Amino acid sequence: MDQTKLLNDFRPKDSGEYIARLAGRELIKKREHEELLRSYGQEMARMRWRPSTRVHPRDLELVRDAHTWLVEVKVVYKGNGTEAARAALAQLLEYQHFFYPSGNKPGMLALFSEEIGGAHVSLLGELGVRVVWRTQTGWDGDKGAHSAELVP
Repeated sequence: MDQTKLLNDFRPKDSGEYIARLAGRELIKKREHEELLRSYGQEMARMRWRPSTRVHPRDLELVRDAHTWLVEVKVVYKGNGTEAARAALAQLLEYQHFFYPSGNKPGMLALFSEEIGGAHVSLLGELGVRVVWRTQTGWDGDKGAHSAELVP
């Protein structure tokens, strides 16, 4: 399947800043999450995965051959890998439970804007979650993510 077809269902949102009005005040919000999602999805299409963002409220699904991965994208704020890992795990488990039949569960992948630390990578791995993170020069991930070809 050519890359154009692989990207048919991949429509990340705009990554530009926007204004949020809350209780009479304005905040400038960044869309780092969307840029991380966009970059990863495009890289995965180059690796012959079909990324789809049309699976709301889930962030992303990757499909190639008979393999499906449910992907939760998290920006790590102020180096807090603990909070990001907890949030990713909770969402992955919830989405896998509610959106996939019991006999057809996808693999689970947590995608982070930076490394979350070995202890959390190990914890997620023990719970069946593969882990990928952005580096200054590209991408890296746990051994399971590398062997499943989930690291661009």
